[in-house]
Amino acid sequence: MPPVPTAHLVLPGDGVPPLHAAGGKARNLALLCDAGADVPPFIVIAADAFAQLVTPLLGDGDARGRVLAMELPAGFRAEVTAALDDAGLRDGLLAVRSSAVDEDGAEASFAGQFETVLGVRAAGDGDDLWDAIRRVWASAFSEHAAAYRARQGSGAPRMAVVVQAMVDARAAGVAFSADPVSGARDTTVVSAVYGLGEGLVSGELDADTYRVALDGDVPGAVRAEIAAKPRALRLRPDGGSAWVDVPPGDADRPVLTEDEARRIAAAARRLETHFGAPQDVEWALAAPAPPSPPSPAERERGGAGPAQGTSAGEERRLFILQTRPITTLPPSPESSSTPHSSFGGGASLSERWGRDGDGGDAHDGELRIWDNSNIVESYSGVTTPLTFSFARGVYEQVYLQFCRLLGVSERLLDERRHVFANMLGLVGGRVYYNLLNWYRVLALLPGYTVNREFMERMMGVREKLSDPPPVPQVAGRWEDRGRTVRMAWRLFAAHRGLRREVPTFHARVDAALAPLAGVDLRAKSADELAAIYRDLEEKLLRHWRAPLVNDFFAMIFFGVLVRLVEKWLPGAPPTLANDLLCGEGGMISTEPAKRVLALADRAAADPTLARLFAEEPDDARVWRQLGDEPALAPFRAEVQAYLDRFGDRCANELKLETVTLSDDPAYLLGLIRGYARGGATRDTGHEAAVRAGAEATVRDTLTGVRRRVFFRVLRGARRRIRDRENLRFERTRVFGAVRRIFLGIGARLAEAGRLDHPRDVLYLRVDEVFAHLDGTGVSTDLRGLAALRKAEFAAYERAPAPPDRFETRGPPAEYVASLAPPIAPSGELKGMGCSPGVVRAPVRIVRDPTRAGELAGHILVAERTDPGWTLLFPAVKGVLVQRGSLLSHSAIVAREMAIPCIVSIPGLMETLRDGEVVEMDGAAGTLLRLDPEPG
Repeated sequence: MPPVPTAHLVLPGDGVPPLHAAGGKARNLALLCDAGADVPPFIVIAADAFAQLVTPLLGDGDARGRVLAMELPAGFRAEVTAALDDAGLRDGLLAVRSSAVDEDGAEASFAGQFETVLGVRAAGDGDDLWDAIRRVWASAFSEHAAAYRARQGSGAPRMAVVVQAMVDARAAGVAFSADPVSGARDTTVVSAVYGLGEGLVSGELDADTYRVALDGDVPGAVRAEIAAKPRALRLRPDGGSAWVDVPPGDADRPVLTEDEARRIAAAARRLETHFGAPQDVEWALAAPAPPSPPSPAERERGGAGPAQGTSAGEERRLFILQTRPITTLPPSPESSSTPHSSFGGGASLSERWGRDGDGGDAHDGELRIWDNSNIVESYSGVTTPLTFSFARGVYEQVYLQFCRLLGVSERLLDERRHVFANMLGLVGGRVYYNLLNWYRVLALLPGYTVNREFMERMMGVREKLSDPPPVPQVAGRWEDRGRTVRMAWRLFAAHRGLRREVPTFHARVDAALAPLAGVDLRAKSADELAAIYRDLEEKLLRHWRAPLVNDFFAMIFFGVLVRLVEKWLPGAPPTLANDLLCGEGGMISTEPAKRVLALADRAAADPTLARLFAEEPDDARVWRQLGDEPALAPFRAEVQAYLDRFGDRCANELKLETVTLSDDPAYLLGLIRGYARGGATRDTGHEAAVRAGAEATVRDTLTGVRRRVFFRVLRGARRRIRDRENLRFERTRVFGAVRRIFLGIGARLAEAGRLDHPRDVLYLRVDEVFAHLDGTGVSTDLRGLAALRKAEFAAYERAPAPPDRFETRGPPAEYVASLAPPIAPSGELKGMGCSPGVVRAPVRIVRDPTRAGELAGHILVAERTDPGWTLLFPAVKGVLVQRGSLLSHSAIVAREMAIPCIVSIPGLMETLRDGEVVEMDGAAGTLLRLDPEPG
């Protein structure tokens, strides 16, 4: 007979309990027992106990603190102790885990939101156990759990608690019965670490990854990626857990044998079949041991328990600790004979490329992985052939310089010249990283296995490549270590030289562009313009060392700063790293907006100017009148001075097809008109207050060496990010000069009858333009070529855009032809909070900043932004951006201007409607739709 249920407990012998009584995790454990899995024995403290003992303590103030300090009734403690005695758990080590009613469900897992306490002893007075139970209950009121519950639309917390025998795991981890990245249902992914699995779940440890392919319904080939595992989390005999060092000889060895990986994969697949959905399974392997006594449920059924998972000879015993549905599984990719939109499944990349890593199956074509990550900030939407070919050449030159800086030999650079020439691709008229070539470039550097992750962070790729290209045989192990040391020394020396090289680079750009100032390039001959271009290329584009090194160290310092905040200041506000970076000053990205506001103040204060802007709605006519009327000449001169300095700083400023402010000042005059009416944000002191408060938080928390280290890293991050923005403005100036050169050449070609219009030059490649001028071109029909491409690129504008990341075999054009219109996402909108503040306002969806419309009192919504968009920022109450990162221009400038900002919001443009009211939290990165159906 099963034990009699008590007031506060749900016992395994009672069968599968209802969700409201035991919560998601405990109910799943009971279902696992029912499915025949080998589950460590456990009891459950029912959710009713939480309702009776915890809920009455709630109210205003610190609910978590009151729960941690509460006295547990003697009757409750007696019930739990008796249940532990009956289950044979009183004398061993226990795991005390949350089991919230809304946890581990199909719609929301709450993974990582609640507390787990390991290695708890219940012997004696049981104080450790009672403390652990209080800690788990209190975790229902943490800020993270509350925010997650709010995003999921869950109500008040209601939590059961699982008290379970600890498995002294030799190895542990998680298994996904389907590939969680690609969605491939024919691949099971097993992650494994030494010791307890909490080190993996918490993100503290790197894990071995085993991809187990299905051969029919039976696990077959195993493909392993072995990580360095210098530490493990182990149980302490006296209770609790502790980090221990893994013996050096074991750190790089596989945690699992191939047979063990197959056993775990088979168990995950059985659970998927049993539950009818792909599963995320927590497992542990214990040392061989005699079979455990039958559980109460097994005694009730009259059996000795399942045979699966028990030890056989020296086989380590497999325990299943938990299972839950995979809540974020993408659609299963199509077969490899057709293009598909995500990476994963099937053979390894080296198999899919062919032997040398550069080819592919003769029938399928070469595998390419396309990712637009942060490059979409610079080249959004359809990009013309002239811009793409110019950008592609710049990337080739710049990264050849970078590799030379780090000591890569000229022999290796020459052998991989084709890789450098194809780091970018143009698919459906859009610019993408040709991602595998980026890895191939990185593989030329010493220390590839260490710095791969760093490159992924620099590029901002959202999905790391789990199966990277093979490393070319460059050198032996000891020689590679020597190359790594030399590279580190070169980087150290380059960083020390930045204090001198950054101002030198600014001076070099000034010197190279000075002869072009005030010169009408449209009056030059085509050959003269070609000579000017080649001079710029030699003086600047081939000497881009300072921006490269500075960008590299900006990412290093920023990454270290974020890591130190996470490790040393765990209770700090989530925006602390961002707050510390605001208010730096000396950053040119904020200067255009400030100068436009000053021009607006000047226009509002001058009656003649105010009357002109009020009575003449046509900005082009305003510009002409400013030039015609002597009384307005001083203001015209101020605007012209702005254009001379910032005329190329505009939206899509790196695209040669962009019509800049210098080309058409009407957009600038429209901004001045709007700001003169008072629609601007002018809180100049806020960022300084935010910065000072953030610094005070650090000083109040850190002392001694940690404080000194932290502020040294902070100074480095501030300096490098400031210089990064300023150096990128120099890039804008150089690209502006290149734009004027090619449009001048286009004018000469149109005059000669080779093009219908000067701007048709944008539909030729750079090499085609110069080949025509040099007499090496293979076609003289430039007009026909431009017309053909104009039609093709117009079709790209009308067609669905490819996804942010996808892979192809063979010509990518076949993939583009197969695209269907995108489906707007449903559910919550959440991104990366990067400038704090809570704002409730209607949204203004802007696809072209020159046609933004009325922004005052609105939240600006954009797919992506570049420095040119920041002219709009003073008018808005908040900024929402679909793409971007914490180092995006929008994030940096919004912080400086104290405007709440969220970036990297998937599905933003497809979901929101213009004019609907939303509430955004720029610190938490959350977005709440209050009026999804605007009238």
